[in-house]
Amino acid sequence: IPFWEAGTNEDFTGKPVFKDTPFNESMPEWTKAYKGTSAVLVDASEKLNEWTGGDKYKKGWIDKVQLKGLNLNNPAQIEYIFEGYFGGMAKTINQAAKTLAGGVESAIDGEKSDKLQWYSTPVLNRFVNDASDDRSSYSKVNQRYYQLYNLYDEVQKLIRGYANDAARGNLDYLEKLNELYQSKDYKKYLIFKSNKRAIDRIRDIEKRLPEESSEQRKKLQEETNKLKRQLLEMVDKLE
Repeated sequence: IPFWEAGTNEDFTGKPVFKDTPFNESMPEWTKAYKGTSAVLVDASEKLNEWTGGDKYKKGWIDKVQLKGLNLNNPAQIEYIFEGYFGGMAKTINQAAKTLAGGVESAIDGEKSDKLQWYSTPVLNRFVNDASDDRSSYSKVNQRYYQLYNLYDEVQKLIRGYANDAARGNLDYLEKLNELYQSKDYKKYLIFKSNKRAIDRIRDIEKRLPEESSEQRKKLQEETNKLKRQLLEMVDKLE
């Protein structure tokens, strides 16, 4: 049931609907949306939060309204429920809107927008999702790796935000920064950061390979998967 899944922050495959960590609990709801969430919904959520007394670090009153785990201003939850209850047509319309927004932004800026993603492109995303190749056996490892990547990204943003505000003399954020440094999430962040460079380097080499280098590409993918597994094992030892 989309309503229930959005409220428990777990879709039917077990993946989270939105970013949820102990350190972003007090952050505005629009900051918790994953990349690929409708930019229109994210922008609207940010504006509503500001109009109701919030800012980029603080929730307005609209962000504090919850109903059985659902936040009325969480763009990722709203999108998930919308697509879940109104089916394929709603999903296609939403993907088309994302693609259009990303295309317009890319045209204006002269470079590819982060909002323009293959998985937001109607029809194309089905072919990519349905395609089966050797990498499908890595799906579980990749799923956990990208969950850690989201955690790494979130902790990095919090460190910058807390440090900037602490430098301006806000002692509350200095205390939050110290709490973050003592947390398990920060230890995961350090492990991920120390291993990410090697994984990214292999992926960059793979991207530069010509299309016909399938055997070499396969070896690089196996090496990447091996490094990801080692990273996950190091993180699991923290639990």
